[in-house]
Amino acid sequence: MRIITNSVRKIHGDKPGNKAIYLTLAFTLLIWLLIASLHCLAFYKDTLRTRPDAKMSFEYITILPGYILLAAISCGFAIAFSTKNENWPSSKDMLLSACLTIVLGLPVLSGLAVFMDTTLNHPAYTMQAALSKRPGFFYFTDAALLLFSYLMQAAYAFWLKSQAENLAYIQQNNESLALRLRLLQGQLKPHFLFNALNSISALVRTADRQLASSALEKLSELLRYVVHSGKHEWLSVADEIAFTKAYLDMQMLRYGERASMSWNMANEAWQDLACPPLLFQPLVENAIHHGVEQNHEICHLQIELARKNDMLEFRISNPLFKQTCNKKGHGLGLSASRDRLAILYGSRATLKTTAATDSYTAILEFPLLLLKHA
Repeated sequence: MRIITNSVRKIHGDKPGNKAIYLTLAFTLLIWLLIASLHCLAFYKDTLRTRPDAKMSFEYITILPGYILLAAISCGFAIAFSTKNENWPSSKDMLLSACLTIVLGLPVLSGLAVFMDTTLNHPAYTMQAALSKRPGFFYFTDAALLLFSYLMQAAYAFWLKSQAENLAYIQQNNESLALRLRLLQGQLKPHFLFNALNSISALVRTADRQLASSALEKLSELLRYVVHSGKHEWLSVADEIAFTKAYLDMQMLRYGERASMSWNMANEAWQDLACPPLLFQPLVENAIHHGVEQNHEICHLQIELARKNDMLEFRISNPLFKQTCNKKGHGLGLSASRDRLAILYGSRATLKTTAATDSYTAILEFPLLLLKHA
């Protein structure tokens, strides 16, 4: 086994991708060791018919060298099956290699059987006489045994190869999803910054320097969170709530008394629960855009956060008025949020929006996961 493994390493190199080859070789040798053991046991039982006092001894193990040769042939095919060449093995290659296994292995296997028979049961027979007296059915069973062992190790090699291909596909798919997730989160950052600067710009145009200064201070805090979120895939629900409240506070400076908000939150250990960064902010921005920005009426935002079994529900509602302007948003925030949820949670997370006569509600639900603190 060590000699074969070292030979394989010289050909393929000692890389993690070659683990399948080593497993295939070990499996092949195990099959042949089992066959050799059964062969020895069968001859021992045949010997007991003519020599009831016979005992298992070292002479029965003389069959092993021949099986080592057969195992080497089979391992050669195992290495060939593990090659990365997509054109190998073809159906023609499989048929030829199966025939080669029988042609090379049958004389060895049958010769071992005859040798053991003449040595233990019929010492008076010559090898030629024993071969002539051997039933043809025995040759058929030897060929079937060789073909069975060949097909078994071939099937195992193909199974390992398919497993490696599936793993490579999964890894590639995960890398693609991770890249897509980073791109989506990257889209939200400039989108958030644009909206925040737009609000501050509106304050500057009103010549209210004190409010503009306060807004810039809050923006500085928000940007620190955004930069911090870029270093982590997950933050706590408590962190995301604090960021959302700070963002709303900054927006309230712009709209003054005609905008207000209320929070209805359950008492939970939100700091121990995981949340993707910048998940709530697009929903809040959407409510401000449609509920406050497009009219001059008094607008009240209602935000609810609750735990429902193993799910978290974030709900935000804004009133609907007869719009004084029809300025549509880009829809980037909601679409990016849905894409992020699909990547992170699959079908378990949802983002729904409902419009009634006088209100618009966005409902976000996603599974609760414990946050792994660093």
